[in-house]
Amino acid sequence: MELDFSSKLTYVPKFNGNREASAAEQFTVVYRNPTPALKSRLLPRPELRFRIDNEGRVAGGETIVSQDRKAIIDGMLVRIDGLSYKLDGETKLITDAKTLWEAPIVFDELIDELADHFRNELEKKVDQKN
Repeated sequence: MELDFSSKLTYVPKFNGNREASAAEQFTVVYRNPTPALKSRLLPRPELRFRIDNEGRVAGGETIVSQDRKAIIDGMLVRIDGLSYKLDGETKLITDAKTLWEAPIVFDELIDELADHFRNELEKKVDQKN
């Protein structure tokens, strides 16, 4: 059996009405098609903590899962096409993770959207046919 995949995938973000814009006006995001190695490196593992009483019995516990959106963005994002902003009259392009992290805070919403989309891609399960 041979399966056919692409190493890169494209996403059209919702940020700032992007999907409602004409195709010529939209910006797109190209990202890595996740591998098990990438998933293992980017997705957090839950940390389990238990409290033990003086007699050695479990007295309670908690599960801590921290999300590192920077690691997910940096690990998955290949490039951004067609996105820019003006800062003090100068046009600045956002083309990759580095320039996205350096953009004004209004792009934080885009960062959250991309981190959520990439996380969903990393956690995606394949539908198996019987």
